[in-house]
Amino acid sequence: MFRKVTFPVVLALCCILPAAAGGFTEDKAGDLFPNLDGWVKDGDPELYYADNLWEYINGAADMYLLYDFQKVATLSYDTEPNGSITVDIYEHSSLREAFGVYSRERPREDVFLAVGAQGYYEKGVLNFFKGNYYVKITGFYIETGEKSLLLSVARDVAARLQGDQQMPEVLACFPQDGKVAFSESFIARDFLGRSVLHSAYIADYDIKGEQKQVFIIEAADEAQARSMLAGYVDKIEAKGQQVERYKTVCRFEDPYFKSSGKMNLRWAGRYLWGLFCDDPDAADAYMDRIEKNMKANHLLG
Repeated sequence: MFRKVTFPVVLALCCILPAAAGGFTEDKAGDLFPNLDGWVKDGDPELYYADNLWEYINGAADMYLLYDFQKVATLSYDTEPNGSITVDIYEHSSLREAFGVYSRERPREDVFLAVGAQGYYEKGVLNFFKGNYYVKITGFYIETGEKSLLLSVARDVAARLQGDQQMPEVLACFPQDGKVAFSESFIARDFLGRSVLHSAYIADYDIKGEQKQVFIIEAADEAQARSMLAGYVDKIEAKGQQVERYKTVCRFEDPYFKSSGKMNLRWAGRYLWGLFCDDPDAADAYMDRIEKNMKANHLLG
C-alpha cells in the first residue's frame, strides 16, 4: 500500500517540442518531458536500448524486445513531502509494434481515456500509445487529483511525440457484431505457435454463444501471403489432415487446436484472415464482413 499525501498540483505551461524525425535522440530526449509546477525533475532522462533494457525492467524486457523495441527514455519527478511520478517513453519500430505491447498490458475493463491513440487509467498508473511510442506514467503517494494530474502529464507528453493519434488501420476491418469490446491485440511472433504465420491482429468474439478469436494476418506483400498460406497448409497436410479448398478459402482441422473447431482461412492480396469455427456458414459470414471492410478501408482492391 502506498502512503498517501495530499497537495495541489498545476501543470506548468511550456513550449511543446516534437520528437526528432525517426525517433528521439539522447541529446533531445529531455524535450519530451514537461516541466511541472511544484515538482522537481530528478536529473536528466536515462536511456536504455535493446542490449541493456533488462537493466531497467529485468524480466519484462523480453516482451518489449518481441515488439521490436528501439529505446526507452525515463525520468522521475519529486515533490514534497514524498510524492513522485515516473514517465517512461518506449520507442518501437512502428505503430503496430507500439500498439502490440500496449495491447498486451492494457486491462479489459472500460477504463479508457482520450489520450494519444488510446490510453487507460488505473490507480497509480496511466499508460497510452501514440505512433511508434508506448508511454507509461506511474504516480506514487498521490491521493487528491491523481487521475487529473497523470492525465495532464500524459497529454503534454503526447503532444511532444510525433505520429498520428490513430489505431492500426487493420483494426477497423474487424466486424462489430459479436466483438468483445477492447479485446483487439497484436501478436508479434509465431501466431498459433507457427513461425510461418509470423504475426497477427486478433479480436475476441461471442459467436452463437461460443467464445471465438477472429484474426487478420498482414503480410509484407501478396507473395509473402501466398507463401505463408502454403507453408501453413503444407504443415497441416504433413500431419495427415485433409484440407478442403474452395477458391480462396481453406478449411481443415489444426491438430494443435482440435478443441477450437475447424480452421476457416481466407486470403486475398497481402492478407490472410479467419477463425476456428465448426459452422461454415457463420465462419463465411464473418470472413465476408472482414473482406468487405478491407475493401471499404482500401486495404484490398
